[in-house]
Amino acid sequence: MSKKQKLNTNTNPTLESVKNQFQIWRDNKKIRNEPIPDELWKSSGMLLDHYRLTKITNELRLKSNDFKQKIARFNSKNEVVRKPFQINNSMEFVELKPLPAFNFNSTKLVNKSCFS
Repeated sequence: MSKKQKLNTNTNPTLESVKNQFQIWRDNKKIRNEPIPDELWKSSGMLLDHYRLTKITNELRLKSNDFKQKIARFNSKNEVVRKPFQINNSMEFVELKPLPAFNFNSTKLVNKSCFS
């Protein structure tokens, strides 16, 4: 990778800027199976605060399982890219009140102001 095309690891990257960084890396990598640099993984992980996982992985042309594993690896090394997903398994009862019955046979309008 040339010096003028050095990866830019911004603290608040946008999806477009990270996508451009990935394109620069892809255009300049020397071998086909060259691993994605950690800086790119970290930049892409920072996007999770602003975009859905599927949007990120589709735009950056990444496999979602690879993405999840890399982000989890950075988090386990205390190189926190993003707070881990919080899943709330608690269930709460929500009371739903029945809707008033509507008489389809009636020709009388209940609220004429809605239709004037």
